[in-house]
Parts: sequence; C-alpha cells; structure tokens
Amino acid sequence: MKISLPLRLGIVVLCISTICSAKDVVFEEVFTAKPGAEWENVLKRGQPVVQPLENGEPALRINNHVLGHSLSSPLKEYFELEVEALHGETGAFLWFGAFDPLLEKGYAVGWQAPAGQSNGRFGIYKVKLEPGEKPEILFTGPDGSRQAEILGAEVKSQHGTLAEPPAKLKLVWNKADGSLVLSCDGEELARVADSDVTEFEGVLLSGNKKSIYRSVKIQGK
Repeated sequence: MKISLPLRLGIVVLCISTICSAKDVVFEEVFTAKPGAEWENVLKRGQPVVQPLENGEPALRINNHVLGHSLSSPLKEYFELEVEALHGETGAFLWFGAFDPLLEKGYAVGWQAPAGQSNGRFGIYKVKLEPGEKPEILFTGPDGSRQAEILGAEVKSQHGTLAEPPAKLKLVWNKADGSLVLSCDGEELARVADSDVTEFEGVLLSGNKKSIYRSVKIQGK
C-alpha cells in the first residue's frame, strides 16, 4: 500500500519523538517489592520495607535511612525528578534529590510534617557536604553541622501529609538558566535559581517515621 508523503512524515516525526522520549527516561521504579542490591543503603542503618497503602497498592516505607540509586549516565543539561510520596506519621521529615557521583552535592526537595499541621511545608534545598561525608536524614552532620540550605522560602503543601493517595512531586532543573522548579500534583509551588551543582549521577530517597514512596522516575540528559 502506498503511503502519502504527509503521512510518511507524520510516522517519521512520531518515531523520532518516541525514541527521544524513551532516551530521556534514565531511571524509573514502582515499588512493588523490597529494593534490590542495586539500591545502596547509604547510611547502613536499618532496612526499608514494602507495605500496602489503604487502596492495596504496595509502597516503600523508609524509616530513618537514605537509599541511593546510580543513573546510567550523568545528567548535565536538565533533569525532571518525580516521586509519589507521603508521610507515615506527623512530626516527620522526608526528602529526595539528585546528586553528583560522590553524593556530596545536589539539589533536593524536603517536606516537613510538623505535629498539628495537616499539610506541612516544602523547601528546595542545596546540599553541600564535606569530602567523604554522607547526607543525613535531617541534613545535620555528625558534628551538628548543617548539610543543606533552603533556596528561597518554604512553601505550604497543598497535599495533606498523611492523605492518600501519595502526593505527585516533581523537581525540575535546567542548566541554561540555573532554574529549579518544584511542583505538587501538577501545580507549581516554588521557583528558584542556583548554579553551584552542574552534574548529577545519583538519586537519593530519605525519610523518617516510615516515610512512604510509591514510585520514582527521573528524565534528563
């Protein structure tokens, strides 16, 4: 069957678009079982577990530790880091972010869930550690030093800290203008700029009091 030129071009454009999109996804996981050996238990404390949400879907519970996964190639132009996350209890703090190969520098989203506050607060953090130091669950080093600073101001969460389903959170970084944009459930909440970190090769997930992660995905190049 002969295909007209416009249709052929449409097929070519569709194929190219599909190939590019597939290449942009550098890591993705939905937690249906305990993370395998490819996930590093960065602080060597405890082990995560998988427990169902109220709707029966499995989800990862992180309790006072940090999990890391390396990427197949470094991201130097942009990234979009998406997670589905929720708190297990009030009075807790969770964060996720993209880091350099040594896990000493990176950008992260932190979500506080103070007792008595149903939604909590978000912040975009810049993390800078001393050589050989590991990022702690509260961004406080062993000697009491601060490991991260908030870029801009904290913003109120529009999603309840304990309200299922998990919040859909996204952090986008673009080297061209140094922008970092945080969104929750499709709504932009914060936008800042920083250019101190320019290469990312790992994804970290952290939390305490059984923080919940349903999925994680990162796109970029």
